[in-house]
Amino acid sequence: MTPDLPVLRDPDGHIYFKEEVGGILMGGFDPWAKPWGVGGIPADFSFGTLPEDWDKFEILMRNAIQRVPALETAPVRLLMNGPESFTPTTTSSSARRRRCGATTSAPVSARGHRRRGRGGAGAGPVDRGRPTAHGPLARRHPALRAVPRGSRLPPRARQRGVGVHYFVAFPNRELTTGRGLRRSPLHDRLAAKRACFGAKMGWERANWFAPAGVAPETEYSFGRQNWFPYAAAEHRAAREAVALFDQTSFGKLLLQGRDAESALQRLCANDVAVAPGRVVYTGLLNEQGGYETDLTVTRLGGDAYFLVTGSAQTTRDAHWIRRQLPPAPTPRSPT
Repeated sequence: MTPDLPVLRDPDGHIYFKEEVGGILMGGFDPWAKPWGVGGIPADFSFGTLPEDWDKFEILMRNAIQRVPALETAPVRLLMNGPESFTPTTTSSSARRRRCGATTSAPVSARGHRRRGRGGAGAGPVDRGRPTAHGPLARRHPALRAVPRGSRLPPRARQRGVGVHYFVAFPNRELTTGRGLRRSPLHDRLAAKRACFGAKMGWERANWFAPAGVAPETEYSFGRQNWFPYAAAEHRAAREAVALFDQTSFGKLLLQGRDAESALQRLCANDVAVAPGRVVYTGLLNEQGGYETDLTVTRLGGDAYFLVTGSAQTTRDAHWIRRQLPPAPTPRSPT
């Protein structure tokens, strides 16, 4: 094999081929990952391998022989079985001044460009003290995705991290594992109205409603998907009549105290010094004047505000707001 052999990927077979030291390297991503290290990774483990598992590798090998028949009789030099590091969302995670570079074995999409790709994203927390984008933030994960030491790997991580790595990335694709974790009190009523549910931060949310005789299931495609006319009818009803939105999954934060107004006035782009009962839609700005998030602020009283933010932003927004608040005064010692 020559070094300029193109890289070949077979998404249907979950496999890829490339030239490696004069031969063919074939690898793949099993649709259902095998967990390892859930009970803890040895402290001295680094660039190590795991025992061979031909039974687990069989599905990939069969697909590889179908795509490249010569592999059926070619001598196998080595079966390399090693751990891959995937976050639940397959993207890397970063924190202030620290970075957890969980990879996805995608050198092209994760290229180390100084301004783009994971190289630039990883430099942000180290170089500027803050990430350049919200995507890699570890705080995007809700607490329900945490895996306590000694517990088994959640099905969501098995499917989302590795299992769908070679699936066709259809728009609006919903995962099938890790579902039903959080449900609105209206969930049964929505289901009775033939809701097709999606998941956001563990919440089951109605994406669209199917009319009688139509299965409430999304048919994936890169063109106009089957839900389009039904969602259009919902939009028309919201414009021309009345619509009721279930915002159970949205994040609710309570900010209260003597300096609540002054703290929010410093963070918010809009004026929140309003009368109790008023609602203000506003962005929260950072020290560079850029948007951190947008939410609604309702003044409950002279020293209390009720903040409602998007489901996917709850953990991150709560953390960011806490970091911007002035430290609590140290209580004086009694004299």
